[in-house]
Amino acid sequence: MASDETLIKSARELGEALGKNTKVARLEAAIKKLREDTEAQRALNDLNRHLNAVAQKEMTGQPIEVADKQKLRDLQNAVVHNLVLREFQLAQMDYVDLVRKLDDATYGSSEAAAAVGVTGQGEPGPEYGSVSRMVRWDWGGTNRKIQAGGEIGGHAKPQAAVAR
Repeated sequence: MASDETLIKSARELGEALGKNTKVARLEAAIKKLREDTEAQRALNDLNRHLNAVAQKEMTGQPIEVADKQKLRDLQNAVVHNLVLREFQLAQMDYVDLVRKLDDATYGSSEAAAAVGVTGQGEPGPEYGSVSRMVRWDWGGTNRKIQAGGEIGGHAKPQAAVAR
């Protein structure tokens, strides 16, 4: 059985390796660009606001007008055609894929996985949440959090964000 110190040392080594990984670097660069791009932030904010307004209408039983649907389509197109947001989304998908592979490698065939509530192929059980909702690593002493629905520059709320 591995000692606590051995596990901590391995975790630090993994953190250092992640800090040097090209997918992690690509995500960090994409987030930096997104933080600096007010047009991309505005597009996301406008889309989120309108999505919330439409959802509120649905919840209260109010009709969704044609103008609401057209505005939603226009806002979605603005987000889809924004190159900074596209780059961010691709980098984010690569990063999430990497983290899922790490989860699979960590929990995929381990008997200990069942003991800590991990089910299936590296999928954390409900009491732990899932990687896509929150992952926390310590990369070389710099704490970075990747969290669904995070904020970038205090404005946009894309699917994931890195905050320091």
